[in-house]
Amino acid sequence: MLAEEPWNFTQSLNDGQWAMATMLIHMDDIDFAYLKARASEEDTLDVLAEIVKKAKKIKKKINKNKPKEADGQTE
Repeated sequence: MLAEEPWNFTQSLNDGQWAMATMLIHMDDIDFAYLKARASEEDTLDVLAEIVKKAKKIKKKINKNKPKEADGQTE
């Protein structure tokens, strides 16, 4: 449901989806201290928190469903 998406304030839903995809791809490299500081300056900390929460949940599902061989591990 659109109303539940944390990026409703953006100009389009695609903006939020791109933000989420970018976060998922680069999550291990993101400087979250800087990102939180910028979100604070822009008064969007609540939105950032929701996107991070959702991204972590998705990342956890992806990792859970990833075949062990993908990590170089075998049984």
